[in-house]
Amino acid sequence: NNQPQTQTRAEFRNHVFERDNHTCTVPWCDNDAADAHHIIERELWSNGGYRPDNGASVCNPHHKYAEENIIP
Repeated sequence: NNQPQTQTRAEFRNHVFERDNHTCTVPWCDNDAADAHHIIERELWSNGGYRPDNGASVCNPHHKYAEENIIP
C-alpha cells in the first residue's frame, strides 16, 4: 500500500475523505462526510494514530454515535 503511515491531522482528514468519496461510511447512510473518525483511539498510538487505514469518514450524527460507542 502506498499510503503514508503517519500524517498531520489535516492530511489524515483529507486522505480519508478522498478515499471514501467525501461520504459517510456507515452502510445505510449517504450523507456528506463531516469528520474523519479514528477507528482505534488516538491515545493508544504513540504518534496520534493519523494513519489513513485508521480512519473512517462519517457525517456529524454518526461521528457522535461512534464517539459514544453506539456504533463501532
